[in-house]
This record gives sequence, structure tokens and C-alpha cells, in this order.
Amino acid sequence: MSNSPFNYNEVSIAEYADVLGSNAATPGGGSAAGVVLSLAANCAAKAAVFSGIDDTLAVRTFYDRCKDCAAKALQLAADDERTFLAWKDARALPKDTPAEQEVRTAAVNEAVVRCISVPYNLAKLSMSFKESIEPFRPLCKKWLLSDLDVAKSFASAAFEAALANIDINMPFLKDERLKREIEEWMGKWVK
Repeated sequence: MSNSPFNYNEVSIAEYADVLGSNAATPGGGSAAGVVLSLAANCAAKAAVFSGIDDTLAVRTFYDRCKDCAAKALQLAADDERTFLAWKDARALPKDTPAEQEVRTAAVNEAVVRCISVPYNLAKLSMSFKESIEPFRPLCKKWLLSDLDVAKSFASAAFEAALANIDINMPFLKDERLKREIEEWMGKWVK
């Protein structure tokens, strides 16, 4: 299980959590952030289901957005595992000769771009989803507002976790254009 990403459509929560807490290389915190965002989106979807999903286009639209976010978040969880394993493989490349060093450096740099792009995309998805919750609140049945609050809290947690993964990778990022883009975007959300 540690040599390839989980199939998130087949693994149980208990199995995932057990491997997350083991000495396996993956999954890790970045993957867990994607799982948390998927839980957030599905929690909000639950609120939509019981708030007139078949009666109101706005409720149906919100539900569809939740389910889309949930699927994308799980894909990002798997992507996080893949990118970490690719980085690990790149770091294991030989570096005895100048040619090997050049190949290894290029592979590591490329892997770092992917390692930072996944949490960056997760952070953007988390904030976009979190912002979609409040406009739905007036349409939500009152006994389901706590589900929206849980969704909002989980989306915030996924965002913060994604930022932690960005921060840990940023010192290794050589792509200055991407670095500026991420820093500018984060400047809008992180005070």
C-alpha cells in the first residue's frame, strides 16, 4: 500500500487512518488534507439533500458543487501521494557523476513543483468551497446548519493543512514564477 496511492473509492476510513498513522511513506498530511476537504464537501452536500434538492435549482446547484469538490479533493489526496513518491524516487537517483547530478537535480526540481502544486490547488479549492457555503445558508433547513458549520470548519482545516504543505516545500521551489504566484495568492488569504 505504501508504494502507490490509495484508491480512495475502495479504501475504508479505518484502513486509511491506520496506514496514515503507520511508518508507510504515504499517505501523509497532504493526503489527509484532501480527505478532510472531501468530508467537508460531503457534509455540506448532506445539508443540501435535506433542504429541497429536488425543489430548488439553487439547492441542486450547491449540491452539485459540493459533490464536485468532494471528488476533486480525493483526487488531490491521491495526487499528493503520487507527488511525494515521485519526489522520493527523484531523490534516490544516482549522483556520482556530473551527468547523473544534472539528471537528479532536474528530476528533484520537477518533483518539487508537483509537490507544491498539489497543496496549492487544494488550498484554492478549500477557499473556493468555503466561500460557497455562506450563500447557501439561507436556503438550508435550520436543523442542518450545524452540518454547514462542520463543513466550513473542515474546509478551513484543509486550507490550513495545505498551507503547511506549501510552506514546507517553498524553500526548495526553484520556479520563481510559480513562487511569486503562490505568494501573491497566499497574501490575499493569509494575514
